[in-house]
Amino acid sequence: LSTIDGGVKRLETLLWGGDEMVWVVPSWQVWPVLTAFFDATRDWPHGMTHAGGVVVCHHKTPIRQVVALAHDLADRAKATTRTANAIQIEILESLDIPERYLDRQRRALFGTGVNDDAFTLRGEDWTALTARLIRIRAEDGFPRSQLYRLLRKTRDDQRALTRPVGDELAAVLLKGKYPALEDGDLCADPVDLARIATFWDYVR
Repeated sequence: LSTIDGGVKRLETLLWGGDEMVWVVPSWQVWPVLTAFFDATRDWPHGMTHAGGVVVCHHKTPIRQVVALAHDLADRAKATTRTANAIQIEILESLDIPERYLDRQRRALFGTGVNDDAFTLRGEDWTALTARLIRIRAEDGFPRSQLYRLLRKTRDDQRALTRPVGDELAAVLLKGKYPALEDGDLCADPVDLARIATFWDYVR
């Protein structure tokens, strides 16, 4: 995949037909490939947009299950918006993908009050999201251990917002303990905290 800055990203094409593409890339290239794709398709004519699903998994995970899950993610992203490039990303910790995996996983982690829109990432926000994640995980950003501690608190509560966690975030940020952070980089939304923790090793 050639990028607008003249670079090249490593990928393998499994399918390219009609309006559908299926790519395989090394996990360390997921973020750069998505960045290159959003850059290349940002100003496509006639309002053309893309919906995508990304699965990061072990190389021994059955490819049929992986592709099926990617399709499910893409369909969910597409259902949330038809006017913008949008994707959903899932990072698997197991070789097996149970039936109705996404619904069960998300319900177990976040309860029943969170819909698919919360998991959708829009291409127009990609650059800002990347910059925010880089600031958070910077050496003088927010410690990973603290992030997981806050995430556990929000999951224990099982609500979309938790006042104690919000108060704690406000307190530590106001003290200026993490100079790399900017206003709005962290909030008490458990889905967003989980997203930061999940993408921590992949953002470039």
